[in-house]
Amino acid sequence: MTSRQQSGTDYRLTKLVDIRNPFRALDLPLVVQLYKMAYHTYRKRWAKRLFKRPSRLLFDFAYHTLRLQGTGKLEIRFPTGKKTLNFNGRNGQFGGIYNFPPEHVFEAPIVGLMEALLRDEDVFVDVGAWGVPVFARGHSQRFSWPDSRV
Repeated sequence: MTSRQQSGTDYRLTKLVDIRNPFRALDLPLVVQLYKMAYHTYRKRWAKRLFKRPSRLLFDFAYHTLRLQGTGKLEIRFPTGKKTLNFNGRNGQFGGIYNFPPEHVFEAPIVGLMEALLRDEDVFVDVGAWGVPVFARGHSQRFSWPDSRV
């Protein structure tokens, strides 16, 4: 639904868009579960004192000493259907998917703008992308420089 509002000589174009988070973590490996436990934000002081230090020590031992590996599964929902992918649990960049509630949308204003402006046949190129990709209407291409000095 699109509407125009006239205010003096200014025009404002409004469009309702569906902003969604297309990601959902299906299966988290042990290394990720230990990470979540170690870096959990405790609300109660007694729980923080009881669990935080032991869980951090356990995670550090498993991650750095044992070099614990693990493959997790995530689901991406597209307008045409769902796709299941595997991810490396040691790669912290996937934390944006499993460390936040499923209804959390990263860069919601950008996603809304892309949903409003892009058509299905359009291509959006995100140069210098990192972290959680932004999915919107059209095709998204992401590029990240392998060296931070570039």
